[in-house]
Amino acid sequence: MSTLGGREEETARLEEAVTAYRSALEVRTSDAMPLDWAETQDHLSLTLANLGKAISDVGKVREAIEAATRARVFYAKNGPQQNARGMEAHIKRLEDYLDSNK
Repeated sequence: MSTLGGREEETARLEEAVTAYRSALEVRTSDAMPLDWAETQDHLSLTLANLGKAISDVGKVREAIEAATRARVFYAKNGPQQNARGMEAHIKRLEDYLDSNK
């Protein structure tokens, strides 16, 4: 039971983080703060992926792919290129996860 309680606490924190990142994106827009926007998309993606896997919600994983794709496009165009490559790898792992959970 303590494991279940710990998992529920973890998912609650992940859900709070998703809400915080989405709120931050209202201020950190791609026009006003492009690098901050991309980094926030990156972190949102990682958090959505962890949440989606924790609660077995493929919709959250798909949202993570969408956020990662937005960040990857920015990084590929504007740099840093290692971040673009990191997002590509992250997207591939998430797509593999979705394929294995059909």
